[in-house]
Amino acid sequence: FLLNKFILTKLYTDGKEEIHQINQKMEVERFGTAALPFYVVLSPDDKKISTFPGMDTNKNNFIEFLEEALKKYENENY
Repeated sequence: FLLNKFILTKLYTDGKEEIHQINQKMEVERFGTAALPFYVVLSPDDKKISTFPGMDTNKNNFIEFLEEALKKYENENY
């Protein structure tokens, strides 16, 4: 299964609690967006490999995003 090749984490950016506001600020500063949902693949050394902003109901687009990110990581082209 493709997702088993990734370590999944969640960053909660919506809500009124202070931590959500801090997380949202970090997302905007680091990635230039506050899109919900927003997906990012990072390398083990915290470099951005690929992003997938916003909602897309076509599952094949998301699968392609994951496959391309994995390929970039394996080829170290990030």
